[in-house]
Amino acid sequence: MAINGDDVIARLERVEKKVDALDKKVDALDKKVDALDKKVDEQGNGTKIQFEKVREDIKKLGEGYEQGLKQIARQIKSLGKEWSDKWTPHDMALKDHGKRITALEQRQK
Repeated sequence: MAINGDDVIARLERVEKKVDALDKKVDALDKKVDALDKKVDEQGNGTKIQFEKVREDIKKLGEGYEQGLKQIARQIKSLGKEWSDKWTPHDMALKDHGKRITALEQRQK
């Protein structure tokens, strides 16, 4: 079977058209991938910013919690001192009364 030069040229032209069409499709797909990549990057940056904000909020919350606990500790310490100042003389008086009662009881025997 003889191959005609015109047939070869026609086939090559058809292949060339198909390759050109495929090239256009690949270019279009490349642009879509680039756009999608850009969107993913933007979403990633937005998410990163949100995580940073959450991290800052948690840090502030922790600092506020720590300050609250320190304030409670100071109040408890102050209350303990007030309690001690108030009740120590009372406790000493009770011990003194206890000694006096014991001494009186021993005298009566």
